[in-house]
Amino acid sequence: MNDLPDRNDALVDGALNVGHKTVNRFVPYWDKVDRYFFNPGRKLMRQGMDSVYVKNWKSAIGLWETELNKTDNVWIQAQAANNIAIGYEISGDLDKALEYASKAYYYIGKMPIVNYESFVRLSDYMNELTQRKNELVILKKQLGE
Repeated sequence: MNDLPDRNDALVDGALNVGHKTVNRFVPYWDKVDRYFFNPGRKLMRQGMDSVYVKNWKSAIGLWETELNKTDNVWIQAQAANNIAIGYEISGDLDKALEYASKAYYYIGKMPIVNYESFVRLSDYMNELTQRKNELVILKKQLGE
């Protein structure tokens, strides 16, 4: 019994520990996640990536949309749509991000030989976007917006 901490100290330490762990349930926060841009050797795709480095998302999205509409190559269309989705996500438009992630998923599904890794990554990405969108609806409801 002599090795046990004082009752008051144990209560204070327990309360601090619980407070630290539960604060994330009450206060919105963002987790850092990795996103994968495709950067094939095509001119517009490279120019879009140049815009990413200076965080000019509007320009990057515009360049990738031009590439998406210009090419008949479904793999390039999937890559462009993926990059556009990420650009919209970073810009805060989850609806558009989900729309373009769905397009990328569709284009990958049209390929004669499916790139399995990209297919799984896009599927997971769409699930993350859907979950975040649903959580934002709940958050807005809780905040009375």
